[in-house]
Amino acid sequence: MFVSGGAEVILGYPARRWLADPDFWLSRVHPADLEGVGAAWAAARRLPAGTTEFEFRAFTADNTL
Repeated sequence: MFVSGGAEVILGYPARRWLADPDFWLSRVHPADLEGVGAAWAAARRLPAGTTEFEFRAFTADNTL
């Protein structure tokens, strides 16, 4: 698994936090975006390995959006 250094800078969580718990990122997704993110994630998991991108709002380490 890969976590962009930009994620750490933008959201305030160290990459090791994201990597320690593969579902951590889901706990940071804005509730209004969860359904769409869940569908995109499920679709991405059915594809061959590679890079997948989708956008969603996420809470930062200081709990702002």
